[in-house]
Amino acid sequence: MGQTIGRAPLTPGAKHFTNLPKSIIYELWEAFNDIAEGFGLALDEFLEIIRVCLKDYLEYTEKKLDQIGKAVFTTLDDDANDLVDALEFLATFCVISGMTPTEKIRYIFGIFDFDESGVLSVDEMILCLRTTISGLCKLSAIDTPLEADIEHIAIQAFGDLKSIEGSMITREKFITFCVSSPEVSSWLEYYGDMDEFGSEVLNAGDKLCDLLVTHGSRVIERTTNEYAGMDIDTAGKVAANIEDRGFAKNICQAQPWQALVPFLEPTGSPKIPDSAPDVHLSLEWAYGFNSKVSRQTVTYSGRGQVVYPAGAVGVVYDIVTSKQQFMNAHTDMITCLRANILPNKSTLVASGEAGKLPKIIVWTTGGLEPGKGPEVLVVLKGFHRNGIAQVAWSLDGELLLTVGATGHHCVGVYNWRSSTLVFTSQASEQSILDACWVAPDEFVTCGVNHVHFWSKQGESAYKRQRGLFGRKSSPQPILCAKPFGSIVLTGCSSGHLAVWEGRNCIRSMKAHSGAITALHVLGVRDSAMAAAGGAAGLISGSTDGKIQMWNSQLEATVAFDLSSLGGISKIVQSLFWDDLNHKILVGSFSSEIFEMHDAEGYDMHDGPLVQGHYEHRVFGLCASPTEVNEFATVGEDRTVRVWDSSRHTVKALVTLDTMAHCITFAPDGDMLAVGLGYAPGGHAVRQRKDGAFVILSRRDLTVIHEGRDSKQLISCISFSPDGGTLAVGSYDRSVYLYNTTDWASIGKCRGHKGRVMHLDFSCDNKNIQSTDDVGELLFWETSTAEQRTARSMKDTQWQTQTCTFGWALQGTLGMYDDGCIVNSAARSAGGTVLITADNYSRLRCWRYPAAATDFPGFAEFRGHGGSISNTCFVSDDSYILTAGEEDNCI
Repeated sequence: MGQTIGRAPLTPGAKHFTNLPKSIIYELWEAFNDIAEGFGLALDEFLEIIRVCLKDYLEYTEKKLDQIGKAVFTTLDDDANDLVDALEFLATFCVISGMTPTEKIRYIFGIFDFDESGVLSVDEMILCLRTTISGLCKLSAIDTPLEADIEHIAIQAFGDLKSIEGSMITREKFITFCVSSPEVSSWLEYYGDMDEFGSEVLNAGDKLCDLLVTHGSRVIERTTNEYAGMDIDTAGKVAANIEDRGFAKNICQAQPWQALVPFLEPTGSPKIPDSAPDVHLSLEWAYGFNSKVSRQTVTYSGRGQVVYPAGAVGVVYDIVTSKQQFMNAHTDMITCLRANILPNKSTLVASGEAGKLPKIIVWTTGGLEPGKGPEVLVVLKGFHRNGIAQVAWSLDGELLLTVGATGHHCVGVYNWRSSTLVFTSQASEQSILDACWVAPDEFVTCGVNHVHFWSKQGESAYKRQRGLFGRKSSPQPILCAKPFGSIVLTGCSSGHLAVWEGRNCIRSMKAHSGAITALHVLGVRDSAMAAAGGAAGLISGSTDGKIQMWNSQLEATVAFDLSSLGGISKIVQSLFWDDLNHKILVGSFSSEIFEMHDAEGYDMHDGPLVQGHYEHRVFGLCASPTEVNEFATVGEDRTVRVWDSSRHTVKALVTLDTMAHCITFAPDGDMLAVGLGYAPGGHAVRQRKDGAFVILSRRDLTVIHEGRDSKQLISCISFSPDGGTLAVGSYDRSVYLYNTTDWASIGKCRGHKGRVMHLDFSCDNKNIQSTDDVGELLFWETSTAEQRTARSMKDTQWQTQTCTFGWALQGTLGMYDDGCIVNSAARSAGGTVLITADNYSRLRCWRYPAAATDFPGFAEFRGHGGSISNTCFVSDDSYILTAGEEDNCI
């Protein structure tokens, strides 16, 4: 009897009986004992057994079930004596079932242990193998191995005995032998992961679910240059290769604006030191969180702080003191985060990131010493590529499960304390949307149209088996999974809560009208219940905006609505239930975090604890010229927000009918001008009002005026210092000028060869400078919209410095040709410091003017997860504001 390879074929009738759950297999044994009169089953007995056990489970009519049953009976009755061997029937149905290999072996041992003594004789062992293999060969229509070969394998189980005559083998030794014998284990493997028969993928038609699956499947890809510029920890060799090519000024073609530099140096310009400015940057507050790239990433610490990712920063927010602390060791967007609360209330956090060679960082929320902030314990790297999709703590907190974001979505299991990678495997070509440990030696991964159950084999290996949806559910996107006592629960795109026993779905309950996006299980505190594998309760969240609570018997109790809390989006992103303090932490897809009462469902803080932009990208940012604690933002989520930085809240918010790209305050602070449109390069489409702009009242954000002379995105917008002129720069290569008294057009500045990106007014309101994306710097007369020469502008004083190149910014180009693009620039009100923000998530501070060409020094800060789209000073220069293009955080 040789080893088998591949996956077993089955006759058409037998396919209907594959992957039966453990409970059904044991019901077949009980029905056999109740119905049959002997070990030879007649057709009517055979049909009665499968009717009793399988009719309801398979949901077949009696006529259809009898027809299939007769076909299988005929297959097993190969000698045409109108009888089948009951043990052959039971053993083969067991082997092609959905039970684990150990469960199958244990069951087969039991049905051949005729005297229930717990041991098998040599003859019983031979009969067991011969009967089981014979039945399997019949169902697969393949030749049966020689009886002598089967006997030889059976006798090997007694190989450690001097004589097999009268010998017995115990159940545990039988299991050990079957698992370790290459021949026997190969047969179990051959029939071990059968395709589900008649299973069709369910399309729930939930567009919000499709949105989450798209976001959960999307890989944040980084180029080699981005990797070198962003990952200061692991990209040293790549950066060195870029440096080896030589200085950028020696190998790169000069841009058009550089030819103007000799004409722009101001008369009597002072000598500025090449050293970095004397500034000390520290992150004071992060607005928003990574709601669109991850789910179930908002959690409590053991001491009641709120823990979540914002850009490349792990945030620990103390609600009582209204203070944020930060873990800032990541170099790219945090894509997953899980907390492990220890018995002493200290909290370990594992977070994974995007990037070519992504890291998993294990850190504490409170530091190793009292009063300390977050502290990094371990950095795990080297296995995954192009991003981490999921992380999960083992039940004892000693192991860390990680899932890659691309390719076969490889899984890794780390002993994190020793930084040892103990197991790796390919998981699925389909995206994995959640992962969790369900037992000390078992974990689950789930995602697009699949659930996989992994169980430990040997010292450190884990074997994967497909979850069997059976007749209780259908393959579909599975967005979340959690252990619930001895069973596993998964949230389905259809809104059903699926209950899994082993790897079989045994029950499916309609829980929500939308896809289930988040689950949180409340553990029991009673030691007896905990030992018995119980759970105290559950909460589930969905794209329907409902938060449903469940008791320990999985009976639905109270339901709450996210919309009652005031969230913009109704999609629940994260849930965490603190039953001791009667509160639930709710994260929404629209980047809001609420704290609600678990019995009455009211908002415990009259507004979100955290809020921010949430969809597509954010470009627009400006500080109020009159209120030091006020700034405004706009994004492609169509929202205009005015913020109070002293209270870290949104003072006013309005949703537009078109994506917005840029924003500016009027000099008196009473109006806001917003440029509309969608910038190519994202995941949306052109907007109906691309090229329009709106003027809003600062007091209530009502529309004062709306204009449109361009058909393409408005990329930059600014008022003149006296407030009399509004300049609007567009991707159509023009700058439009308007009189703010009646919004009549003054003129159109034509001449750019590229898309206009930035513009500034002169202090005397008479001139404008503008830059485009092909490296041009042009100058215009405000009153006529006519172009001016660079030579005539050399001593012009500019009210702002948002243009990213010019004489005063020569030194910011960078030493090497590394693909860096300066997205934004700003000068302090005092005129001594320049800040730039680039596509490598770097905020840099320079002395102003940064005109030296021999690479002046700078101070640098990182925190965003990707490109920084905009930056500015507040009116008194006490703070710097930045906007993350990809992470949507401020």
